[in-house]
Amino acid sequence: MAVGQGVLRAVLDVGALDAVEARLEQHEVTRSAAHAALLCDVLELHRVHTAGGCGLATVAQVALLTRSSEFRAGALLTEAQLLAGLPGALKALDCGLLTSSRPGWSAPSSARSTSRSGLPSGIGSPSWSGTARSIRT
Repeated sequence: MAVGQGVLRAVLDVGALDAVEARLEQHEVTRSAAHAALLCDVLELHRVHTAGGCGLATVAQVALLTRSSEFRAGALLTEAQLLAGLPGALKALDCGLLTSSRPGWSAPSSARSTSRSGLPSGIGSPSWSGTARSIRT
């Protein structure tokens, strides 16, 4: 229960409350682990494609396999590459210590353009790049 909501415990069924809160927490850990596995598979697919000289096909193939847009597939590859570059980040995601904040996220059509870096708008922006650089150091 969130800080400050402890006063509600006096009027609520504490057993039922604890049970549902535990289930909600476990759902997030499970989702996080599944997302980590997805990102690892996306990275492995990209490694295989790159080794075969067709790394540019990764995004299209991920979109096909995940039944999603190429925008989402590109975002998955970008996220996977970013987290792979941070020591322990994928393991932290796998155990639920780190979570992805945008499950099933879909950008508004106005945000679906690409930046000069070729990445979705916002991803290649100086602020995102600066954040990624500062996390790596």
